[in-house]
Amino acid sequence: TKISMNWISGDKNMEALDATTGRLEKNNSSRISKDALFRNFQLLCEPARSPSCTYRENKQLSEEYQQAKQIWIEAMSKRFKTGWCAKPSEVDEFLCVDRN
Repeated sequence: TKISMNWISGDKNMEALDATTGRLEKNNSSRISKDALFRNFQLLCEPARSPSCTYRENKQLSEEYQQAKQIWIEAMSKRFKTGWCAKPSEVDEFLCVDRN
């Protein structure tokens, strides 16, 4: 099994993820999963954005994200001489669900 480690500055805990699935042991979600990052993003942006917006809609509404994404796509296209391989859009069609 390939392992990927992540940590946060000032935090004494590290996460060891299965690098092939991006999940912790026992199939739990990581603190750096899309869902966890989206939940934190919504906390920061509330009430500026509707809580009923999906992850994908929030990314589309963010001008900074779209600008950075465009720069990244152009850089990768120049470096690797290939187009951007997008994942299926339904992967990002989820709402943040409070699990507390």
